[in-house]
Amino acid sequence: MVAMIDVNELLKSTRTAFTDDLYIYTDAGLLIHPQAPDREVKDILPEDGKIYRKLEDGYLFIREDTNNKLVYYKFYSNTPVKQQLKKASISIQIIILISIVISAFLALYMVKRLNNPVKQIVQLIRQHEKEHEKEIPSDFKSIASNIKSIIEKADTYEKDINKKDSLLKSFSLKVKMFDIFMESTNEMEELSKFSDYIVVYFKIHFKENFYKYIFQSESKGTYFLRELIEIYVNDYFSKAVTFQVDRDQIVSVINTEKSVDELFVYMEKIVNMLKSEEEYVFFTIACSEKYRDMSELKNAYNRVLKITDYRKLIPETQLLTGEVIISGRNVFYFTKEQQEQFINSVQSGQMQESLRLINEILDFNYKKEVNNFYIKLLCSKIISNVSTVLMELYQCIPSNIKLEDTYSSLNHCATIEEYKEKTMNFISVCLNHINVYKKESDYIVDYVKNYIKKNYSEDIFLDLLSDKLNISKTYLSSYFKEKTGINCIDYLNSYRIKKATRLLKETNAKVKDIAVKVGIPNMRTFNRLFKKYAGHAPNEYRKLRA
Repeated sequence: MVAMIDVNELLKSTRTAFTDDLYIYTDAGLLIHPQAPDREVKDILPEDGKIYRKLEDGYLFIREDTNNKLVYYKFYSNTPVKQQLKKASISIQIIILISIVISAFLALYMVKRLNNPVKQIVQLIRQHEKEHEKEIPSDFKSIASNIKSIIEKADTYEKDINKKDSLLKSFSLKVKMFDIFMESTNEMEELSKFSDYIVVYFKIHFKENFYKYIFQSESKGTYFLRELIEIYVNDYFSKAVTFQVDRDQIVSVINTEKSVDELFVYMEKIVNMLKSEEEYVFFTIACSEKYRDMSELKNAYNRVLKITDYRKLIPETQLLTGEVIISGRNVFYFTKEQQEQFINSVQSGQMQESLRLINEILDFNYKKEVNNFYIKLLCSKIISNVSTVLMELYQCIPSNIKLEDTYSSLNHCATIEEYKEKTMNFISVCLNHINVYKKESDYIVDYVKNYIKKNYSEDIFLDLLSDKLNISKTYLSSYFKEKTGINCIDYLNSYRIKKATRLLKETNAKVKDIAVKVGIPNMRTFNRLFKKYAGHAPNEYRKLRA
């Protein structure tokens, strides 16, 4: 079947805006559509590498269909676009003109209302200045004064930025000083370039007048003292970072090429300035040697901490270097006879005699100029002697006696009076306990202790002991605690562990055999009790005492 199609009629029936300016030719150049073309396009070729040709009034797109042997031409006029742009341009010009007219009216209105705004501003400035000055400066002077104020504010902002930069450096130094892992930052990279630096450590000791007249809070005082120290240090060293590391500790890291002798001269000047604060506080200042690598900052910090321990026990600001460790008296005076006398007086509960003896010993060491480090060791030795007496009497340290707190408090002592106070307070508490629970001739207590001493390797229960004494176990438990200050079962367990520690030190027996010998055959229970009363696991204890 053959169908004959009239192309013009077909296009007419499907005509849309797309068929406008569409031209179809055969490859031989015969026009198929439209019947009456508006322009001659068959001889127009596309631009190189493109499918169109730019004309004066638009673009002509050309496509050749090899299958149908037809060539299609489609023309797009740019006239509508130009018309739209022209309309938009006219609209914008009208809007601008209206805006100018409105702005002019507003300007006239504002000028009329304000009557010379600049003059009004100057008058306001001068009116403000009248409150402070009798003579009224000229308009230009007023403006200059306010410009100066703006410059001063800008300078303040610059100082704030420098302050923040200093805080970043302080944080970066703390990261290195305390060996905190952190990703690299610009500040840390900059600090890593530091060479020839020293670490200066300031330990603050607060006096009673500080709490009475200045601040109740030490941290607030340290904050202001840090600001003061930073000013003093920056007066002599341009490259220095000063920051707080604890509630009463300040550190300056100083980058300088000066010799150690020159540095010490400047530090002595800073010390003399800080001495003016001695009515309220005094300082222990320790200077490290020179270091070249920032990776050694932690070692430098630990070094100045050690130097600080060797200060003299006087309430004055002191400047110390590493030489104090070498040249100091590395000894304290506490003879064996004095120790025995002291221990006997504690065991017998002689409060006055014990305190008198310790007071004399500490005074003697102070007169011999024993430094802070060895006075601390001496006080620790005295506390240890008292603790030994308590262990012998009760097989443990009574719960109302804070041994750990006492040892810790020695780290905050700066004068001989403070060491006396901490040590004698501890002795008084311990002797009060001993006198309250003083051993008396007591049939029930003596029977229980003797029975445990002879039979600790066997099973012992409160029921067994109460049956032998013909009393209830509740009464026995409360009575024993009242008379000795320690629970009956705790006494039994501590006695067994005491025997176990001796066997671990003096024999090579296996731990499980020792556990059986002291009456605690269950290894889990034995390990738990041993760690509770001896502070370490059995095998660890043996290694430490080896």
